Amino acid sequence: MASDEANRREHYRIWTPRLDAEATSLLGGRARRFRVRVVDLSGGGALIVAEQVLATEALLRLHLPPGRGLDRFDATARIVRLRDAAGAWQAALSFTNLTEAQRDLVVRRVFYEELRRAWREQRQQDAAPRAAVL
Repeated sequence: MASDEANRREHYRIWTPRLDAEATSLLGGRARRFRVRVVDLSGGGALIVAEQVLATEALLRLHLPPGRGLDRFDATARIVRLRDAAGAWQAALSFTNLTEAQRDLVVRRVFYEELRRAWREQRQQDAAPRAAVL
C-alpha cells in the first residue's frame, strides 16, 4: 500500500471523465481488446472503468486516442487495484517501462486536459453574468 500511495503523489493526476479509450488485456498468452473509460490520468498511471471482467494478474495495454494534445498513445500497465463497481470493473493502473519521452507525452496530455477544463469553467463563468443581465 505504501508504494501505491507514493505513486499517487509522484505525478500530477487529472480527472478525465469524458476520455474513452481502448485496452488490450494480456493474460495466459491470449489478448482481448475492449473499450474503457479513463477516469483519471497521470504520468504514472490511470484509473479506468471497463464492463469487461478484469484479472489482477493481467497486463493491460492502454490505447489513448489521438487528439487533445497527443497523438495516439499506447502504454503497458499493470493492475495495482481492482474492484467491482456496480457491474463495471474499476482498475487502478501503473504504467510500466515508459521511457522519459513517453512519460512526457502523457504528462503533456494531462496538462492539456487540465487547461481544457479550466477554459471550459472560465467560459461558463463568463457566460453566467451576461445571462443574468439579459
